Amino acid sequence: MDGARARLDELETRLVLAEKEAGRYRELGRKKQVSQDQVDAKVTESRALKDQLRATRADLEAARRELERARAERDAVRAQIEDLRLVSPVDGLVVERKVEPGSVVMAGTPVLVIVDPASLWVRTRIDQKGSGALTVGLPAEIRLREAPDRPLPGRVARLELVADSLTEERWVDVAFEAIPGGLAVGTLANVTIRLPEVKGALWIPAAAIQWRKGRTGVWLLDGGRATFRAVQVGVRTLDGKVQILEGLAEGEAVITYSRRALEEGMKLKEARS
Repeated sequence: MDGARARLDELETRLVLAEKEAGRYRELGRKKQVSQDQVDAKVTESRALKDQLRATRADLEAARRELERARAERDAVRAQIEDLRLVSPVDGLVVERKVEPGSVVMAGTPVLVIVDPASLWVRTRIDQKGSGALTVGLPAEIRLREAPDRPLPGRVARLELVADSLTEERWVDVAFEAIPGGLAVGTLANVTIRLPEVKGALWIPAAAIQWRKGRTGVWLLDGGRATFRAVQVGVRTLDGKVQILEGLAEGEAVITYSRRALEEGMKLKEARS
């Protein structure tokens, strides 16, 4: 483009001089001081320069349009390259590659799985029956399988709103208070969540809880005979106790063990340990 503009400037300058020269020769020709052939030569030279200037301007305009087309193609290629460039929204560690290099993927298809090592937590399943008392922020104790004798403090970070209807469990995410160094992604761990203290609660041994005809309940000793009563249970403790929310009163005797399968109205003899 720069060379074409310089050529155009040169032709314009030469044309100005040639037209002046042709005009001067016309005047000399009228005065019979030069021949007509000399006049015609100068006029022809001026006209030739005009044709060259017109052609050069056309070439320059064509080159300008070609340059614009090339720039448009360049911008389109840059846009395509930018679309092919994947940028992670966070700093992290690539732990899984979903597709192989050269594969064709649609928009929105996961390509890589990236984990932020600074935000590792433990995912655990909690039975739905015991998840009602869980809240974000509850303290927890994390014991990694690789170091079970070294408990690590944590807290409940997130509760899944959608439970698993098949397993009747709920996902709970427990975060470390301080992430241990060298922790590998995928490490197994045992988690104990500390629930708030329940005052005035009724507790019975977990061994007393039975399942009969689709109902959760306990066997009571009533007048020397066994009778089944449905109850509503709450949380369970690690030392083998179950909270009773409804169906049982303080002081009622529950049966925790029988050598025979119990039936309604069966005569029993109480044995205290």
